[in-house]
Amino acid sequence: MNKQAKPKAAEANVSTTTHTNIYAALIAARAEFSAILKASKGHNYKYADLVEILNNVQEPLANHGLFVVNEHELVDGHVYLSTRIVHAPTEQTVGPSRFYLHEVGKLDDKQPYQKIGVGSTYGRRYNLNALLNLAAEDNDGAVRAREQQKREDAQRDAHQ
Repeated sequence: MNKQAKPKAAEANVSTTTHTNIYAALIAARAEFSAILKASKGHNYKYADLVEILNNVQEPLANHGLFVVNEHELVDGHVYLSTRIVHAPTEQTVGPSRFYLHEVGKLDDKQPYQKIGVGSTYGRRYNLNALLNLAAEDNDGAVRAREQQKREDAQRDAHQ
């Protein structure tokens, strides 16, 4: 039997901290985000792919009752990927952030669904970056040093 690994967010323990609104929850979650590294390469530049971003934000979001919703929307004959952040306890949302995919009937490509799929992945990455105000960093020693300092500071604060 082939057993697949569970996504990181599925293993997250939801915090008992109850935030009174989505903004307090977002502030608390952002404080727990790790550095998002530009680990992928393409088109002569480095970038943080969707997996890198999700691996760094899903657990902190879940710990504070937050989750991401992506859906395709049809607006005036145009298809968009729409992304929202939802705070489960209060049902408040931030967003939507919309990413344009295509005009209905204008995909004369032989593989329109593949084109939509690629665009949706790209859109999920851009929308999430916009909604959470994320900025990826180059994978270098300075990033690792800041991460180590952050861990040491957290350990010191926990023992005080």
